[in-house]
Amino acid sequence: MIHDTPIKIWISNEGVDLITSDGELKEMVTILGGEFYRTLINEAVNDRVVSIDAKICEKDPKELRTIREGQGENEGQGGALREILGRALGLEEEKVMAINFPYKIPLSSPSSINRARSHGSRMGDHGIEWSAEPNSTNLFLQIIENPDGTITRPFVPQIPPSDLIDGAAVRSRDIPLNPSSKTSLRQYLPSSSLQKLPIILFFHGGGFILFNSSSAPYHFFCEQMAQSLSALVLSLDYRLAPDHRLPAAYDDSLDAILWLQAQAAAADSSARDPWLASHADFDRFFIAGSSSGANMAFHAAIRIADLDLQPLKIAGVLLNQPYLGGEERTKSEDDSENDVILPLRASDMMWRLALPLGADRDHEYSNPAAAMCVSKISKIRARCLIKGRRGDPLIDRQRQFVKVMEAAGVRVVVQLDEEGIHAIEIFDPAAAEAFFVDVKEFINA
Repeated sequence: MIHDTPIKIWISNEGVDLITSDGELKEMVTILGGEFYRTLINEAVNDRVVSIDAKICEKDPKELRTIREGQGENEGQGGALREILGRALGLEEEKVMAINFPYKIPLSSPSSINRARSHGSRMGDHGIEWSAEPNSTNLFLQIIENPDGTITRPFVPQIPPSDLIDGAAVRSRDIPLNPSSKTSLRQYLPSSSLQKLPIILFFHGGGFILFNSSSAPYHFFCEQMAQSLSALVLSLDYRLAPDHRLPAAYDDSLDAILWLQAQAAAADSSARDPWLASHADFDRFFIAGSSSGANMAFHAAIRIADLDLQPLKIAGVLLNQPYLGGEERTKSEDDSENDVILPLRASDMMWRLALPLGADRDHEYSNPAAAMCVSKISKIRARCLIKGRRGDPLIDRQRQFVKVMEAAGVRVVVQLDEEGIHAIEIFDPAAAEAFFVDVKEFINA
């Protein structure tokens, strides 16, 4: 049995609430996250799900957090949903305490779409959000481009920091970075750590338009990173396009690095952030990112090349499946129209929304292999670990990118021959474990 305590499930016009103790929360997010949860709900309500996106927020002390997802059709389907969710969680049906479907919304009705939209917001508040492709299982294809140039993002589970939770294996806390940009850092610290730890500044993926530092996939990934690597991880909550097109995210990454440099340079440790003062090894600073975050890490490495960051010492750069593009299609891109994670039309959409207005995919932000001069790339002094997967639509671009990096004289450790899809370490625990083994070897080299 996975859980042995009651779970309260409430489906309303606000979504589905699963209320339990914090110790059970992460398992439920894993079990019920994404497509699996969509499948369960759809089975129960005969494919009448309006939204399967999730939100996790603070609750009162007795009900620590809430996961909100989906919307069913009517009250009559509650028993089936209780049975299916109970089976998925390893519970008897009676352990699922409450279910309610308040009103009918047929999935295919245009008036229902307008009604659902009227409850939502343009930037991902807690209302219902409709996808550009309602039946798509791909998160990026659920993004709606609005006539005013904004986008409506699908609901993604949000995880509060764990600093106030007793017994957490990895503590986390949020600290402000740049108030004018409304950016912040989420710090992750292994609870058992007593020694100084390497610092990893991490940039999450999402095509520059989706996710943040509290998004469930990347929150849990950073927790695992901190624990697996025995590192102090700082995940940047940077500005997203299209509201803030590139180079806004690059500017935010530089803000984070300069903040760390100021922390390292503080003459009095009492002036430092307390976790950095007690645990940070400023001689071992790594810049890391996945997907679009790897793109950010690359550009950050170039931006800081001419800066004196002492006493902060750059020990390495980790580029995990860097998000790259170009006008002329590669074979792996041509083959990716129906890719489960990064279909070609989704990638094109994200570049169109993220690049400066008027720029195409051959801009140096997206296609440095073609548009950036070698002398600029050669400024990167730190070792770079470049990881890719053969099943990633971007693998051909990443191979081109490696050749340019090597031609520029950058010291690279190349790992592009493993099987797997884009962002596999987010979805596959075994892949994540293997990933951290490789990264730990790079960090300790």
